[in-house]
Amino acid sequence: MEVKIKAICIKSIDYKDNDSLITLASLERGKILATVRGSKKQTSRLRFSASLFCFGEYILNVSKSGRYTVTGCDLIDSFIPIREDIIKFYLASIMLEILEKNLVTPNDKLILQTIKSIKALCYNEQEEVCATIENVYKSMLISGYGFPKVECKVCGKKSELYFDESSLDFVCKSHKVNKGVLLKDAVIQGLGYIYEGNFDKLEDFDLSTRQNILYLLVIYFEQIADINIKTYKSYFDLVKRL
Repeated sequence: MEVKIKAICIKSIDYKDNDSLITLASLERGKILATVRGSKKQTSRLRFSASLFCFGEYILNVSKSGRYTVTGCDLIDSFIPIREDIIKFYLASIMLEILEKNLVTPNDKLILQTIKSIKALCYNEQEEVCATIENVYKSMLISGYGFPKVECKVCGKKSELYFDESSLDFVCKSHKVNKGVLLKDAVIQGLGYIYEGNFDKLEDFDLSTRQNILYLLVIYFEQIADINIKTYKSYFDLVKRL
């Protein structure tokens, strides 16, 4: 049986001698695994379809046992600028990993949000860290998780806040039980903008503040969703070396 799906490649690993095993996030069938035969060969006409970020209409053969094999792909966008910029590559990879880890059941909104964010990052429609912050936050909400209001959960104070990694709440110094992470005023203000949906205002902050906000959102997402997002660690390791 042959099926057509609109999908983005979110994971690709070498398989056997010349094949690739890819994970596709599809609008029609959610997350599926598919084999691309001969993709490691330079002459393969489907080589591009096994690349991360490849977004297209995939043609798949479905075996009687339910296994998928890619037999064709009409490219929509390969997001080439992401492959040419290592910072963009790592930030976009964070988006892909979040999608891969949270796409347990078909979820068009989550897939489309990721593609929209990758497009914004790729073609400079939005500052790259801001685009990633918006993706992480909206992916969190789409996946069914909330984010606490940026104020002390006990008294409502909105300044001199700590983030309690045990309770996943914001608390002031007077109501801090655990050690917590003291947040800078700019980070608190930025989180407030995010909570209100004003992502464009994040560009008013310096890069370090935006990165701190991204870090906080990712570790929050990791804990509340009980997932391990490895790529953000690689991004921050890279940033330290630059």
